[in-house]
Amino acid sequence: MIRRAAVAILLVTSAASGYYHYVHFLNRTGPFVPVPEKYDLTALRNKTVYYFISDQAPSQLAPGDSTPGLLSQIRLAAKTWNDVSSSDLRVAFGGVSPAGTAQNTPGIDVVFDDDIPPGLNALGGIESVASVVQPANGNAFVPITRGLVKIRRDIHDTPSYGERMFMTLVHEIGHSLGLQHTLTSATMSTEITRATTRAKPLADDDIAAISVLYPAPSFLTRTATVTGRVSTNGSGMNLASVVAISANSSAISTLTNPDGTYTLQGIPPGSYYLYAHPLPPAYNSGEMWPANVRPPQDANGNLMPMTGYFTTQFYPGTRDPNAATTIFLNGGDAKGPFDFNVQSRGAPAVSSVTVYGYYGQTAVAPAPLNGTGGLGSALVGTGPGLVPAPNALAAGLKVDVLAQSGATVRSDSVRYFSGQYMTFNVYPAFAWSPGPRHLLFWTQDDLYVLPAGLLMVANQGPQITGVRPATDDRGARAAIISGVNFDASTRILFDGAPASVQRQNPDGSLLVTPPPATPGYRANVVALNSDGQSSLFTQPSGGPAYTYDAAEPGPALSLVYPQSLPAGSEAMVEIDAVNASFIDGQTTVGFGSSDIVVRQVWVTGPNRLLANLSVSAGAVPASTTVTVATGLQIMAVPSAFQVTPAPARLVSMVPPVAAPAGGTATVNVPNFAAPASALSLTVADQRATVLSASNGQVTFQVPAGLPVGAAVLRLQIQGGDVVAPIVMNINPPPPAIAAVLSGGITVDASHPARAGSILGIVITALPDAALSGDPSAIKISIGGSDFVPFSAAAQSSGVLVQVSTSSTITGTQVPVVVSYAGVTSSPVLIPIQ
Repeated sequence: MIRRAAVAILLVTSAASGYYHYVHFLNRTGPFVPVPEKYDLTALRNKTVYYFISDQAPSQLAPGDSTPGLLSQIRLAAKTWNDVSSSDLRVAFGGVSPAGTAQNTPGIDVVFDDDIPPGLNALGGIESVASVVQPANGNAFVPITRGLVKIRRDIHDTPSYGERMFMTLVHEIGHSLGLQHTLTSATMSTEITRATTRAKPLADDDIAAISVLYPAPSFLTRTATVTGRVSTNGSGMNLASVVAISANSSAISTLTNPDGTYTLQGIPPGSYYLYAHPLPPAYNSGEMWPANVRPPQDANGNLMPMTGYFTTQFYPGTRDPNAATTIFLNGGDAKGPFDFNVQSRGAPAVSSVTVYGYYGQTAVAPAPLNGTGGLGSALVGTGPGLVPAPNALAAGLKVDVLAQSGATVRSDSVRYFSGQYMTFNVYPAFAWSPGPRHLLFWTQDDLYVLPAGLLMVANQGPQITGVRPATDDRGARAAIISGVNFDASTRILFDGAPASVQRQNPDGSLLVTPPPATPGYRANVVALNSDGQSSLFTQPSGGPAYTYDAAEPGPALSLVYPQSLPAGSEAMVEIDAVNASFIDGQTTVGFGSSDIVVRQVWVTGPNRLLANLSVSAGAVPASTTVTVATGLQIMAVPSAFQVTPAPARLVSMVPPVAAPAGGTATVNVPNFAAPASALSLTVADQRATVLSASNGQVTFQVPAGLPVGAAVLRLQIQGGDVVAPIVMNINPPPPAIAAVLSGGITVDASHPARAGSILGIVITALPDAALSGDPSAIKISIGGSDFVPFSAAAQSSGVLVQVSTSSTITGTQVPVVVSYAGVTSSPVLIPIQ
């Protein structure tokens, strides 16, 4: 974690939970009202924080790795946070940026630097903050002005396409968004206990963390909250961890305030145990505090450290979960107090445990247990306190699965293994089901809980045996991915860029469309399954690679027009290239500064795109780098764009503007006053009829017959200001939902969908373009929350998209809505249990 700047705290009030964010308090005596550090969404265009990757490339990469490959992993890691639908914060690529680029708007810098402690590949955190903000709702916060992620320049021993580097990137970007460490084996846990994977990069705890900090509408009403206090002999315990844990799914946590009180938010509906445990001691010299969690600070910047250690306890006051109280929570519940009176101790008996399973000779974490066939697995564990002396286990050590939910540990199998390692055998139990399971480590006087220490699976993970070039049914470039254990959920990555799966062949292989890349590029191919396993479980060094045809000419940007815009302006920019592969929905554009926001991009051809730009009124005049990225193809041109000083008067049209051909549209034009008769307006060079002009708005009739997509909108004021053109969108007819499927069966009152399951949605009236790009161009709203499809395929009845839903959305009439290219379907109501 990184920290450079302090902040003065004013007298404010807040209802926010401390959770495991970066927290300030008003004083050292209470009342303790957490004031978190977070990005001010009102200061961000479209509630989006942009990240900028340094133009100084790493000095050494692992064999078979590449700088474009590493950049694609950074972009995929950031997209992981961007795709959390219950968070109101969006995260987007702002391009390549040289060090020292002048910019005033908040953003995140991703740099390559060897000033990182030994043993770490990256660090992330908050670089600077501003003075406290007191909104009208009373939820005070400290605005983050700059986030920072530092990646070691020499990463020759850690390939970017592997599990470790990718999960490190997701973790460190999480820090730069305002998230601290958690103790639930989530992505924001340290690498020691982390149980998330490339295939399932976020746990429910991570989703709750970002969503509590930046809650989307209705998030807190769909999830539950519990409150209480952790104390010993009446004195509150600061920074005690309180966890709500379900026997076979979620674990959600928070940390207590200095007086021991806690508010645990964002809990999905279900049945839970509650337990309290201390933060683990600093694991090594690289950690500054227990669990490397920065303690909260008072108004003077003084830290308020953890009170001390205590014995782990389940609610209402036991080490034995079988004697604990289970709590059932519905969405919107606020229950409590659930208080813990704990017993102080000098240090935990056991802490920071890592558990490995094995596929052959390959160690895998989280440890997989194949429930099919009833065969057990020998697991290996290590951590402070498990093996306190040579060839000796901790006194009275026992291991089990919480509630023996789907798995059990044979007591006579718990034994010393070697060095600092112990081993035990775990077996699937009757009525097991796939998913995470939680491990318990008892000593004679303490308990350690390892959430998601075990991953129950139905099959071994996917394995890639071959990758070969091919052509698809239209004669376009394709690849055939051969292997085993592929299923309908299997996704394919070429480095950090997704390939589009066209079909699974009769021999089990997959026909995919590779993402664009430069000629001769070598991409590392990885398969991901929805159960959390990937081909990296059995091929940790990577499997077969795909090499692009080297005979093709390389891409390059040829035109950026205009090459400059003044501060405060809104305008269209045209970018042309040669030998490029721009794809609508997959191509992103960045201008290397958080002061320049790309509102929207339209790809009008493989070598041409249009974009609407918004330059902040406070932008610093400077030259910036223009970056265009499609898949693994990245083109960056230094000093290709210039921000100029704001003129004395500036009139701009403000996007977005969208309407169907022949319809009516309105464009906002601030600082403008002229009669409709003084205006001349064209759409795609066709004259449009101006219907009215007043109050800074111009309403006009869109010419009929225009094709769907981008159309340049030009406004001229007779004898008046020059107005830069922008792009408007000619909308298609709205899509329609023909059916919603769960497990191939139409969802209806007799066949409700399961919460958290995969839904198939059959959509009609989608244009062909919906299938040629990233499926995420199709937006799915379920119960008011947005979800990103992971596949889209044409069928005789329409387009079938698949989407993973949230376990928090239930009801008898849950609305499902589809949006594409700015138009939205009518809702379809389905039951979800």
